[in-house]
Amino acid sequence: GRAFQNVMKEISLSSKQAALDAKKTADAIEDFGYKAVLAAKRYAAFTFSTIGFIKIASAITSATKGMADFEVQMLKTRQVTRETEVGIANLGGEILDTAKKFGVSSKDLGESVLTLAQAGKPLSEIRKEIEALAKSDLAATFLSQKDTVEAVIAAQAQFGDSVQDTSRLLGALNAVSARYAVESSDITTAIKKAGSSFRVAGGEIEQFIGLFTAVRATTRETADSIATGL
Repeated sequence: GRAFQNVMKEISLSSKQAALDAKKTADAIEDFGYKAVLAAKRYAAFTFSTIGFIKIASAITSATKGMADFEVQMLKTRQVTRETEVGIANLGGEILDTAKKFGVSSKDLGESVLTLAQAGKPLSEIRKEIEALAKSDLAATFLSQKDTVEAVIAAQAQFGDSVQDTSRLLGALNAVSARYAVESSDITTAIKKAGSSFRVAGGEIEQFIGLFTAVRATTRETADSIATGL
């Protein structure tokens, strides 16, 4: 009986010690878990703040590079047009204001202005076309502003005074592409490739757009193939 009591006493003591050990273990685990969560939060905060900083730094770098490219474009435009420093500064301000107004790239607009200047257009006319080019960038039917401005130059050179109003020309292209199964970029490609031949044959820009659109909508041939056929 005494041996049994001693065993039970030993078991009781062992149980109490085990309970104490278990509590210590639980406390240790809880403390470790708390510290782990705290460390994770700190790491996450550090990571997210770092990522945010990297994104901001990247945006600043891109914006700085874009502004540097824009300044180079304005310098080249001044060299081409022989405009005064004040005149170019005003032009740059108009481009930046237009880009901000329509949410488009000032770099792309600056490149378009430079292209128009290199084509021999005076700044007085180029200023009237900045907003039209910016709006074309918002239309899904135009491939790119670079492609659009080249088509404008080609159309105005080939068809003469009847298409000097860039806003009207781009508006017509966008309206046709919105109503028929043809893209504005397809028409501009055709103008660059076949516009001069069509003009020599006595055709006008409206007739060319109508003919090309009819062929494109019914045959679904590529713009290159149709332009070559015309």
